[in-house]
This record gives sequence, C-alpha cells and structure tokens, in this order.
Amino acid sequence: MPRRLFLVTILTAVASFAWSYAPFSPRSSSSIFSLHATSQLCDKTSLAQDHLLCSIRNTLQLDKVDWKERQTAIMNRIAQQIQEDFDASNLVKEDKQLASSTLVHPPDFEWVHTTEPRYRLAARSLQPIMDYTDVTTLRNEAESAWCTGQTSRFTYQRPGNYEVHVTDLSTNAREIVNVCLRNCIYPWIQNAFGPFGERLHVYDALIIRYNATEAMQSGAAVGAGQPLHRDLGLVSINIMLNEDFVGGGTFFENQLGNEDSFQPVKPLGVGQAIAHYSSERHAGSATFQGVRDILVIFVSGNEAAVKTAMIKQCRSICEAENVDDAVGGSICRICHQMMAVELSPHDGEAWQYLGSALMDFSKISSGEASQEVLLQCALACFENAIQFAPCDSRIYNNLGLLNVRLANAASSEDVRNEYLTKAEQAYQKGWELLTKSESVGCDVTEDFDSLTLNFGLLVANQDRFVDACSILQRFVSRVEGRSDSRIVNDAYMLHSFCQENVT
Repeated sequence: MPRRLFLVTILTAVASFAWSYAPFSPRSSSSIFSLHATSQLCDKTSLAQDHLLCSIRNTLQLDKVDWKERQTAIMNRIAQQIQEDFDASNLVKEDKQLASSTLVHPPDFEWVHTTEPRYRLAARSLQPIMDYTDVTTLRNEAESAWCTGQTSRFTYQRPGNYEVHVTDLSTNAREIVNVCLRNCIYPWIQNAFGPFGERLHVYDALIIRYNATEAMQSGAAVGAGQPLHRDLGLVSINIMLNEDFVGGGTFFENQLGNEDSFQPVKPLGVGQAIAHYSSERHAGSATFQGVRDILVIFVSGNEAAVKTAMIKQCRSICEAENVDDAVGGSICRICHQMMAVELSPHDGEAWQYLGSALMDFSKISSGEASQEVLLQCALACFENAIQFAPCDSRIYNNLGLLNVRLANAASSEDVRNEYLTKAEQAYQKGWELLTKSESVGCDVTEDFDSLTLNFGLLVANQDRFVDACSILQRFVSRVEGRSDSRIVNDAYMLHSFCQENVT
C-alpha cells in the first residue's frame, strides 16, 4: 500500500472516535466569530454566542417554527423524565417545612479550591454527617450483598470495583440514609450550593468498593478507580466509610489548571463527606493498596444544570428516532446540544458536544461551502468549550482533528501550515493534561489512546517519522501486549510503518 494511502486509511478509521472521547488548545484567530472571554459568568448567552447559534440554525435551514417545535419536544421529554425520576425516587425527598426544625443539622464545612486561579471544587464537611454505628451497618449490608453476587446497574463496571444500590439493601439501611438526607444532606446542599426552589430528590445512591488487590491482579493500569466523568444530577455527595487504604479520593479535572492542587480530594475522616456539583468533571482516583468503601448519593432537581445534563445524553435517542437517516440523526444531535448551551451557556462539555456534532454532520452535508461553514462553526464551539472547560483533554483531541480537516481544505500552503501547527499544539496540550491526570492515579487510557494515535498520524503525514516514532513509542510502551481495540492495533501498525521509514 502506498505510504500516503496507508496513513489516510488509519486517520479515517480513528476519526470516528473523536466525538465520544473527544479535546484544549491555544485560542484560534481563524474563527469567523469573535468570541470574548468574560470575567463574570452570566445566565444568558452572549451576543457572540447568540450569533453563533443563529448561524448554525441558518446553515441547517431550521426556520423559527421548526426550531420552536424541536425545542418544545425536547423540553417536554426532559420535563417528563425529571418528573418520572422524582416519582420513582425510593429515598426520601426534601421536606421544605423541615428547614427551620431543630432536627436539621447541616455540617460546618470548608470550600476546597484551587489557589490560582481561585476556583471552588467541592464543599468538605468539618464533622461527620453519619456516625460510626450507621457506617458499620451500611458496610456490613453491602458486604453481604456482594457475597451473594449482587451488583448494581452503575455505568462503570471494572475489575476490583463493587457497587450496590442503597434501595436494594434492608429497610434499616435505607432509613439510615433517609435520616441523613432529611436532617443533614438536603439542608447542607441548600446552604452551600443553593438556594434551590424546587424540592430536591435522590435519583440514585450507591455503596461502592474499590479493591486495589483485585484490580492490580486483573491488570489494571493504575489501581482501582473510575475514569473521568460527570454525574447526571445536581450535586453529588461522597461519604467516607473507612480509611484503611492508600490512594483514592476524588480528582477534579479543573485541578489541572493549578500547579499546586494535584492531590485528589478526600473527606477528613470516616462518616465525613465532600459535596460537589455533578457537572464538575471528576474521577475516582486509584486506590493503590487496601479496600476503599464510600457511599455516593446523587441529588437531583428541576434546575437548568440537570436539564442540560439530560439533554446532552442524546445520541441513542436521536439514533432511535432517525433509523437509517444519518442526516436526521445528526441534525437531532445538533439541536439537542444547541438546547444544552442555551440552557447552560458556560457548560464547556455542551459546547464541545455541539462542535463534535457539527464536525460529524459536515462529513455528510452537501456542498463545500456548507461544509466550510459547519467546520468554522465547530471551531467557534470548541473555542467556547476551552473558555469554560480549559482542562478537558477531549476538547484538544477534537480541536486537533478539526484543524487537520481545515488544513486539508486550505486554499494555500501558508494557511495549511497554520492549521497543522494549531493541530499539533492542541494534541500537545491534550497530552500534557492527560499525563498530569495519570500522575495522580486517574485512568485516562481511552482518551490517551485516541489522542496519541491522532497525534502520531498528524506528524507521520508530514513525513516526520522520527518525531512520530517518539510519540508512538511512548504509546506502544504503555500498551505493551494489548490488542483490545482498533486504536491499539492501528497504533502498532503506524509505529512499525514509521520505523521502516526512518532514514
């Protein structure tokens, strides 16, 4: 196979991974929109953002009636989903009349934040919100459930990790959690993060165990933990159930913007807790020795952040509603993500998902002019994403892919080289962020795999085979013996190809 055809074949294959893993890069001056950073967050989109969203709707040929109908349908579905979650909540809901009762005992707390820039990450209780007896009861019941093979429907099932839903435990266990919710957690959330007008409720509560020994025996790269993610709710509560372990804690992605704040955040002791916005991207940092048990409670409500989180999770819905209609499915995704950024203009992930959806749509849209506009709109979306989520490596990965596509369509060699330089800077920045995340025990394997292969392809396509070998060698050494994905196999092939062409 000719050299260039081989490289393009792999590049086409890996590009499909971009939206789901998808990247921070320097601000690009090539956007057709002028996007301005703001010193204070506001509740509405800026004029530049409004201009961008209007341009996207015009490009998609969505008239006001069609857009209004789509908005109404989306919001009706989300409202129904929130109501169903509220009705189905098996744990106690917030009692607004209890707020002034002597039974209410929200804990004193401190804010955990980065130092420069000063950014609040989580509220940490200064005294236990659950006593030792209740903690022991919950641990014993969870242990009994796991011994019978019981597990959860939680998203991240990994070797060494065990989960059980609180609602699957005994009435006694559920009441322990209910008392804590009524008298402590709900008032704490209102004090620290509110006030919220609607009644709060729990959409899920889990006891989670991280067993470091089992994880390492199964070949886990960094111990027992969870990858970077966001929770589907309003505020997440993490209560420590034991402390005889090494490692662990909650690592917040936004810690990467502060050179002094790389240690994962933990409660101060058994029965104590941390609370954070569910939209704050975080990971369960690896437990390296022993067993770490925690109680995690996901509190939800009828707030914009909850609606945004639900709207963003639209791919399966759009595919189900547009079977065998790629165009309709893509437009559905774009509309959902536009709704998400209108609801939460400072949600970097929503802007990122909108940019990714536009990139995907540009591949199937007709006409070079339309494709160019879609790619420039995607670029503007990623610039917004960087502004509001500057430490999310997925934005950089996607921004690298986007700049490569713009380079391939460039009208001159100078413009092409400018885009390629920006793509390389984006991949390099993403690499740095992922490396820092790994240093505190955060499993970023999938993000690293995708970004590294894309980075290696960029450099190899410029016939810089020595540089490509250097990039891919670090990847190959990380995944020695693995052949569990197309990305890994393609990386091995590309590495061998570059080695053969090193003169």
